[in-house]
Amino acid sequence: MSDAILAPFIALTLVLVPPLRRQRGICQRRLRSGGGLGFQLHASGREGTCKKTGKRRVLARARRTYPASSVGGRAPTCLSCSPHYGAGYAGKEDPGVRAECCVCRYLSGGVCLIAADAGEKHSRLSASAMPSSWNPLEEEADKKAAEEACQPGPACRNVYRDFDGLYVSHMFTDRNMRSALSYEPLDGDVFIVSYPKCGTTWMQHIVCNIYRDGVPPANHMEFMSMAPFLELLGAEGARSMPRPGAIKTHLPFNKQPYSPKAKYIYVTRNPYDCCVSFYYHTRNFPAYLFEDGTFDQFFDMFIEGKVDFGDYFDHVLSWYEHRGDSNVFFVTYEDIKKDTRGWVLKIADFLGKEEYGDKLRQHPDMLEKVLGAISIESMKKINADLKAWGQELSSVPPELLPPGVRSIVESLGSMLTKPVQGEFVRKGIVGDWRNHFSPEQVERLKKRIALKTAGSDLMDLWKDTNLP
Repeated sequence: MSDAILAPFIALTLVLVPPLRRQRGICQRRLRSGGGLGFQLHASGREGTCKKTGKRRVLARARRTYPASSVGGRAPTCLSCSPHYGAGYAGKEDPGVRAECCVCRYLSGGVCLIAADAGEKHSRLSASAMPSSWNPLEEEADKKAAEEACQPGPACRNVYRDFDGLYVSHMFTDRNMRSALSYEPLDGDVFIVSYPKCGTTWMQHIVCNIYRDGVPPANHMEFMSMAPFLELLGAEGARSMPRPGAIKTHLPFNKQPYSPKAKYIYVTRNPYDCCVSFYYHTRNFPAYLFEDGTFDQFFDMFIEGKVDFGDYFDHVLSWYEHRGDSNVFFVTYEDIKKDTRGWVLKIADFLGKEEYGDKLRQHPDMLEKVLGAISIESMKKINADLKAWGQELSSVPPELLPPGVRSIVESLGSMLTKPVQGEFVRKGIVGDWRNHFSPEQVERLKKRIALKTAGSDLMDLWKDTNLP
């Protein structure tokens, strides 16, 4: 449609825009500064800086669905102006062709002022239908979830929510969770899977050191790049991972991005020690708002499945059923502790017998380097790296961060800069539950085990571990 045909509409627009601009706080000078070229959008998509005045202004609540770089450097239009794909694209048939939306181009090249209010009522697309992986509506929801989390105090359950059947805390943003669940594994991808606090980090370092001949990552940023946490960073972290690498995930089998051409290492731990380790993890990370929480309070949450990634038994059983699959390597934390050398070689064989397993057998010095790098003494060095990581992220300008990392920073806000309390890698022992469980709690967990594992031999995994 030509500009000439739409001239009457433009005239009507110019009559209607000023009141709307004043009402919504739009920068008063940007229409006279060359459209969108005179108005610098910020990474959040909710604010901008007028290049004439240098002042920040809140933008109209148009539904922005594309980063500016995807539409020739211009910020996108709202969905009301382009009902098929938004962002000024021509339609479903040819989403790569940009439509000439002269009204939006004239007004700002990106934020449609006329449709700003109506945009809330006219959204025709779900996030899954959009070709872009970034959506500020999700970003807004993530921020709102963080703001609505309860105030610091013990047993703070409002930190958690249900996301597509997964019980997770607000650290795992809607954007990144949706991205993680939609990830399509590449041939040869390796996943390290577990319920939280069952040995995931240890297994990540085992695999990374096997790949690197016993040379550990230099710092936490390099480690996160080599072994990205899928639900925390989204699919972009997995796609950009240098290969060979290993993708960390806490997803149960029914939610796991699955491919018969990918490999899955599942590590589990007895529920008693898992509960204790999970308690310290939740208390030590400020984002959980559980700094003053007690073990008794956390035990109630754990046994009810009201912690990150839900019920322990549902998670472990979902993978236990697949322990015999050719592309699944199922192992317990306790077995690795008992014979670390033997299990490192088995893991190396699973990753590639000739490339990794045989090489470690032929070079004993290399195997010793791997074993040294994954010892509890070496693993405790992670604590200092992890405490520095949040400070490093908070000092980086948001626009320089990958979208997945940026959403974490924006969701957690000031909590990211609060130091982690205690130690992420703690004792690394089997049986610490005896120092925490009361006799009544032991009986409650035994009843829970009997209920959840009826008809399964799951607990035989720990028949030699001296559990109650």
